[in-house]
Amino acid sequence: MDSARPRQSDNQIGLNVGGKIYLTTRDTLTRYPNSFFAIMLDSDIPSDRDAQGNYLIDRDGEIFRHVLNFMRCGKVVLPRGFSEFDLLEQEADFFSLEALEVALRKEGAGMSVAGMSVGIAVGTGDTRSTYMITREALMREKESFFTDMLDGGKPFPRDTQGNYVISRNNSLFHHVADYLVRGGILNDITSSELRQLRKEAEYFGLQILEQHIQSVEFMMKHLNTQQARVLHIHFFYSENGPCVAYHNKLLHRSRFNIETLWKGHKIGGISVYAGKVDPKIMCKFTSASSVMQFFENQFVASGNLHRRLDVKMFELSSNCARIDVHIIL
Repeated sequence: MDSARPRQSDNQIGLNVGGKIYLTTRDTLTRYPNSFFAIMLDSDIPSDRDAQGNYLIDRDGEIFRHVLNFMRCGKVVLPRGFSEFDLLEQEADFFSLEALEVALRKEGAGMSVAGMSVGIAVGTGDTRSTYMITREALMREKESFFTDMLDGGKPFPRDTQGNYVISRNNSLFHHVADYLVRGGILNDITSSELRQLRKEAEYFGLQILEQHIQSVEFMMKHLNTQQARVLHIHFFYSENGPCVAYHNKLLHRSRFNIETLWKGHKIGGISVYAGKVDPKIMCKFTSASSVMQFFENQFVASGNLHRRLDVKMFELSSNCARIDVHIIL
């Protein structure tokens, strides 16, 4: 019976959250009218209490202090080095604190938590693998599956550790993760895997990754005896991320050494090389004529004056461009 409990003041409320006791006020708990607490306090449905009269709530007692501080302050207040954002988002969802969810998403888009990792469990059953990827990397493309996942526009399933669960091909997702983190297709891949990866890129709404796939496929197809003297290079320039280039293997011997520009490594059998490019080089490529002038200078320096050069530039997004360079040596 209520009369058997120690009486709390009309405004003072005790909460027993996972065994941890919090004392707060009715005003704080009802600050957000549609929240779990407002409904709990205004409802006629009886709530479980402990022997001291505190409301019993079976949630994480340690993380709850951040939920309570948000209700007290009206903003996210977190200690330096805090990393349990996924867990805190889960608690915000459980307690129907939409304002906290929105605040955490804004924090997630800012520099304060951009480097924090998000857990993603990909696959089904025993073949599932977990990847830890920063929010900043997941938001590489602004209108993708992952930005929808992080902005909370629709619910996404989670496992018991709070990782987002994605039932897709686990054997290919490491290429998707590599693109998000390092900016390109930088691991060994076959032509059949490329075709499957294109389907994954379409599913995840990664349109620029599809452009990378197209470039690697192009390099794979352009290795034959007639093309042996042609060097194809596709540069991908990003203002806010890594710059990557792909090129085919040049069978014709030439004094022009592409490795003076960047170090590529094989990713597609014997015909395709990929690697990161120094942004100091890429920032010089402001137009087709500037690219041509750059390579003209490289040819002169290498003593290779007999060549034909073609350059095309494509704007892929507001901060990403592809530059195609074809050189006949």
